Order: sequence, then C-alpha cells, then structure tokens
Amino acid sequence: MTKKLLFIAMYRALDCLYDETQREDLGNYLSEANPYLFTDRKSADPAVFAAFSHYFDSIYANDEVTVEEAYTFVRKYLNSEHLSYYGNFAPIFDDISLEEWKELCDIVADEEAE
Repeated sequence: MTKKLLFIAMYRALDCLYDETQREDLGNYLSEANPYLFTDRKSADPAVFAAFSHYFDSIYANDEVTVEEAYTFVRKYLNSEHLSYYGNFAPIFDDISLEEWKELCDIVADEEAE
C-alpha cells in the first residue's frame, strides 16, 4: 500500500467515524484532509498531506507498507502532535478492527485501479 493510498484509506475510515459521531473537530479535519477535491488525490489543504507525509517518511524508508503496517501507522499518526490542533481521533479509530481496515484498503485500492 502506498503512502497516498494509506492517506485516502485513513480519510475514508475517519469519514465513516464522523458519520457515527458527528464530532465537529473531526469534521473540520476532514474538510481540510479531503483527498477527493483535486485530481492529485492529496488533501484539500496541502499542509495536511504534507504533515502526514512527513510523519510517514520519519518512520518508513520507502513508500510502500503492508496493510497491517498501515493500520498501526494510522493509530500512531492519530496520536501524534500533527493532529493535536484538530483533536484526538485515536480513540474513535480504535472502533475500526483490523479486518474492517483490510476491507476498506481493498476498496480504496480497487477504486484507484479503475
């Protein structure tokens, strides 16, 4: 899974969680993180993807990770200082199981392949 697909999957997971929680802080983050506004599939606000990318690059030497590594990474990222401006989304991400994450990553990969 590439860094960009990981970002999209994280966005989709958080978007589903927003539908359930209606948290204003999460909604604010999602509006700035939205990768579906531009053709490059990065965030609506370039700073959001840049922060995500920087954190990813600080942990991984290459652009590819397994789905399991991606799941662990998202949990770490949501606990990082990069999102402290928006809020703490790690506890609600824990509602997503690894199996659900894998299914979501398959959907995102299929969409990007089309």
